[in-house]
Amino acid sequence: MGYEDAYQGGYYQPAGPTTPQPAPDSEPPPFRWHVCDSLTGNIVGRLPVATYEITEEIRAAGVGTITVPMPGEPEGVRRLNRLLRPGDRRAHGRAIAMEHLDTGKVLFYGPIMKTPDRAGPVLSIPVADWSAWFRSALVRPTGDKFVTKRDYIVTGRDQSLIMTDLMSIALEGTIGDPAIVVDAAPTSGTNRDRTARMFTKIGDVLDELANTAGGVEWFTYGTRNPRATQIIGHVAAAYPERGSGQRPIRLSWKQDLAGNISGNIDSYTWPGGEDVPTRVFATDAQEEVTLWGYAEDTSTIGLTDIVWESTIDLADGTTDKATATARAKGELQRASAFDGLLEITVNAAQLDFHKLVVGDRARVEIDDGWNRTINVPAARIVRRVLSGGAGKPTVQTLTVDLDDTVSPFASGLPGTAVTSA
Repeated sequence: MGYEDAYQGGYYQPAGPTTPQPAPDSEPPPFRWHVCDSLTGNIVGRLPVATYEITEEIRAAGVGTITVPMPGEPEGVRRLNRLLRPGDRRAHGRAIAMEHLDTGKVLFYGPIMKTPDRAGPVLSIPVADWSAWFRSALVRPTGDKFVTKRDYIVTGRDQSLIMTDLMSIALEGTIGDPAIVVDAAPTSGTNRDRTARMFTKIGDVLDELANTAGGVEWFTYGTRNPRATQIIGHVAAAYPERGSGQRPIRLSWKQDLAGNISGNIDSYTWPGGEDVPTRVFATDAQEEVTLWGYAEDTSTIGLTDIVWESTIDLADGTTDKATATARAKGELQRASAFDGLLEITVNAAQLDFHKLVVGDRARVEIDDGWNRTINVPAARIVRRVLSGGAGKPTVQTLTVDLDDTVSPFASGLPGTAVTSA
């Protein structure tokens, strides 16, 4: 039984000249986009997505925009509207799941964040993963009428259990909670004290724990229920770090002296740190300058480098020279630093979306045959953007942190393992 039969009136198929018509020999789209009821996770329809861009980060909600062709006739518009906003429900009453056809893996799952807008021949739908919901959930008073004061206060509790405690508090309402399961907590071996007063945003406490040295990361994801037409949402704590736990994937780009290029990287953007000033002045930005400080790279000026100057404005009310000088030193250090973030674009034909998750590690090998050569065994993927659609290549753009090359796992993975020392 197809979705057209299983979900009467729920499957949306556009009509008219705006519908993209694939060439007879073209490959079918590798993904299926489900529309789900946020309260139950039940699949209620499917969208023929024209374009999409989904951004995932380690310590932020995944966000994105998908577009679908507008129907060519009024009844199609009404059906699409009923699918996305039945009974004029709020936008987040529906959630979008991106399923990989070959593996059944759910690559993205989360609510529609606001009412979709029409942009010419397409409808634009903004989405976020379910971590956005936890970032708005509160430590709320208890009772049907919210009459009993409640704070969350613990001492000497494993930080992973603190996380799952708070996740469960967010989901303990008798009505109105999304269909999300709290995964079992990993043991981190680190006990902490935490106080979250009533009306504290639960996501703030989770993020604060994640950003603590030796902390626990957290994330949300979706799985397909194999026995039902349903997407199951999950929220999980991750220790020692978020990722699939697999060996680092290989990302390579090499160019020989004849200009021939090999490897699975389509393109890359080299990190900052080049073409920076050797002297910085911080000034009060007045027509007649009365306050300034400066910093310069004395280790290179006149020895290996010429002077290359820059200025910054002290627009924050700075009134003394020592502070102005400190600001200049800070700007010189910031501009000179190698930020370590390398952006890599990989075509899905070379590396399919389901082969990794954000947080995984990669062996990064780049050699342009001139002055850019790196071979990092376990750089962490801290961000990825999934994009594609009609007339667009299916690619993922990965941001890898070349300064984060220390694996937290004891053995079996490249890179130096983290120790307690």
